[in-house]
Amino acid sequence: MLTLKYHGTTSIPIEAEVIDPSLLAGKSLAEIAHLPVQHGNAQLPLAEFFQVAGDAADQDIVIEGDCGRVKWIGARMKTGRITVHGDAGMHLGAEMAGARSRVHGRAATLGAEMRGGRIRVHGDAGDLAGRPIAAAGSACAAA
Repeated sequence: MLTLKYHGTTSIPIEAEVIDPSLLAGKSLAEIAHLPVQHGNAQLPLAEFFQVAGDAADQDIVIEGDCGRVKWIGARMKTGRITVHGDAGMHLGAEMAGARSRVHGRAATLGAEMRGGRIRVHGDAGDLAGRPIAAAGSACAAA
């Protein structure tokens, strides 16, 4: 299991499409830490915002901390699992085609245009879960 512990303090959103189990599998911790995320108009390494620990081989990612400003977590995921212990920013699981995500906190505009997989929110999923489409075989649920 790979653990990403958020330690950022920025008010500027971070676009982190690189947080995808299939993209991280097979990479070393150093390689993962140096993957680029978009922060405003600059690209910075993932390690600027997350402490990286564990192993990504099993495609199981646990994210800890308030990631309310971290966008695109698990976007276009096809395999693996992401669990967020804290809030998640906009577009979690957008265009997901498989896999599973779980959020223990708030999530904004999650699962847009999902084609498969499952997102479960133990908190507030807001009014835009699964918008604009959630095809057969996909599910967004708030518990």
